[in-house]
Amino acid sequence: MHHQTVSLSQYDPRWQQLALDLFQRVGARVNPGQLAHPDGSYSLLQSSGRERAAKIVIYQAAHAKGDWQPGPDGVYVGLRTNGGSATRHLTVGYLPNPDDRFCFFRIEATQDLDSMADFIVASADY
Repeated sequence: MHHQTVSLSQYDPRWQQLALDLFQRVGARVNPGQLAHPDGSYSLLQSSGRERAAKIVIYQAAHAKGDWQPGPDGVYVGLRTNGGSATRHLTVGYLPNPDDRFCFFRIEATQDLDSMADFIVASADY
């Protein structure tokens, strides 16, 4: 599966705000050099390199580009994985680097974003 984001400004404002809020909480926990903000998503680089370790993306079916259909519209966290061919169908590659694979899950409105930020940062430190 692959997915290409669109400009963040094209997404529903509630998803924009949730994604930004989570990214800012992640940013408060890491070195600023680990943060990347391309136009359509937010990224956390691993602590000891330049690989993207985690991504915060918005999925809206109305703006979907690619064959990734994870579920309801919303904010998703992608964690980098080196999974093999047996699990490739469970991961997504975000363009322009579709060979970088991420497992993903949806952020629920009721989730504690501070705890989620802690989880993302811990997962990125590999």
